Amino acid sequence: MSKEEEIWKKRLERERNARKQAEKLLEEKSLELYVRNTHLKDITENQEILINHRTSALLKALHEAKEANLTKREFFANVSHELRTPLNGILGMAHMLLDTNLNNIQKDYTQTILISSEILLNLINDILDFSKIEAGKLELEETEFDLSQTLYEVLDILSSKANEKKIELLLKYEPSLPNSLKGDPIRLKQILLNLGSNAIKFTEKGKVIIEVKLVKSTKNHSILKFEISDTGIGIPDDKIKLLFNPFTQADASTNRKFGGTGLGLSISKKLAEMMNGEIGVDSTPDEGSTFWFTTKFKTKNKQQSTIDGPPVLFVDYEAICIDCNEESNDELIKHLNAWNIKAKKIESVSALQKMKIKPNTILIIGSENEENFLNELVETGIKNKFVLKIFLSKIRTTKIIELAKMNHFDSIIFKPLKFRQIQLELSASLNTISEKSETEKKQNASNNKSQTDIQILIVEDNLINQKVALALLNKFGFKAHTADNGLIALEKMKQQKFDLIFMDFQMPELDGYETTGRIRNGQSGICSPKIPIIAMTANAMKGDQEKCLIAGMNDFLSKPIIPAELEELLQKWVDFIQQKK
Repeated sequence: MSKEEEIWKKRLERERNARKQAEKLLEEKSLELYVRNTHLKDITENQEILINHRTSALLKALHEAKEANLTKREFFANVSHELRTPLNGILGMAHMLLDTNLNNIQKDYTQTILISSEILLNLINDILDFSKIEAGKLELEETEFDLSQTLYEVLDILSSKANEKKIELLLKYEPSLPNSLKGDPIRLKQILLNLGSNAIKFTEKGKVIIEVKLVKSTKNHSILKFEISDTGIGIPDDKIKLLFNPFTQADASTNRKFGGTGLGLSISKKLAEMMNGEIGVDSTPDEGSTFWFTTKFKTKNKQQSTIDGPPVLFVDYEAICIDCNEESNDELIKHLNAWNIKAKKIESVSALQKMKIKPNTILIIGSENEENFLNELVETGIKNKFVLKIFLSKIRTTKIIELAKMNHFDSIIFKPLKFRQIQLELSASLNTISEKSETEKKQNASNNKSQTDIQILIVEDNLINQKVALALLNKFGFKAHTADNGLIALEKMKQQKFDLIFMDFQMPELDGYETTGRIRNGQSGICSPKIPIIAMTANAMKGDQEKCLIAGMNDFLSKPIIPAELEELLQKWVDFIQQKK
């Protein structure tokens, strides 16, 4: 073999070996790739199984959570109903008992029952509200309301406790504050009552002031700031951050001394935030505290009415104010000046004697010691020089009222001061009330005379609640019939025509929803399918009011029945019924 052939042979051998090595390497790589792909496929399949398992578990957990929330809601609704039903009997009978001839000891015991029941009712409401917040079920209403009415309702509720502790309760605001707003007045009132009640509870002497300020006003919205100041025990700086946590008070000892769950501030904070506002507190130990919160409301219309009512200008009148509380005096003078009454304050009756009284001068007086102050004023004889005499009193007793009447005061107004009421009193006495108001008064008087002609049916299975409703309606001049369930009610409606029905929800045999449906459908042979029906129930959870309206009812009254709320509801529907007659 030639040398050249040997070289080609070796070259071919090397190429053959290289090809074998390449084929071997390719085979190894192919195997490795196959193994890897197989492994990845197994992993993918396992991951899909795991994802499907987790998705299934999550869906199951979500379903269980929804079921738990529904069960929790139904539980709270049932608890609310069962607690409110006996409370309705306790509160209703206590109110009626106070209207009977009781001696002082019996009256004190009855008032204690009433106060304790109201505390229990507030506790139930707080716990239910907190549970709604936790479940994300608390929603705000949006309705047109008068700011002044809401504030005056708060004063009415707080004044009794403030007078009991001899604390001055004062409302402050600018006369130009907007009054016609759109929002949730019930929740606004709830915050004010929470903060106001706390201020009175932790104040032993001095004053509690509720002040409303306009922060910002646009064409469509008003931002208001509410401040509740007191001269109470105050709060240390290191405790302030705990205040708005649920079930918390600044000091555990205060819980024992003053009571309370610590839920009020937590609920107030959530409500303020839901109203696009915030809440806070400034405090100095042993000097007092100022709790504040802001809210944002829609304005009712472009031409806003002011909180003191329509502009009534008193021309050529002056006023002299005597009040031992300087801050109250200053606030009164501010509003009198806004009504074009030139007002000034003096310190005492002796200072009044030295003054030259002009013919068109109004005297407005108030004092801590009302009886002595009145006697002193009578002895001077100077009161006869005034065109109008108004007496302001913190004490609402028959003796004070009779003493004021006996000394020919034109009007007696009870503190805390409601400036719109003072304005109306002035207008009435100075003959500036419009003809329309006089017509309304005559109409109201006529309505009151014909109340006994209104036929009312109470559909209620609880005998105690029947008794309470009958007693309260009788107190307001109405007579009513009762039915223990819906079937009995329908039978009675076949036999007699009724003008108004109070309907319970939960009743045996035929409940309030089904009874209302049969009345509205006219399926039971009754002659008045359009009769106003008012739901009267201990169910007070979110959605209960909507359910009764969907069922065909016209209005809603929650148990326990508060006499003032029942009276307001009656007046509304009696006016409606009489207009139809």
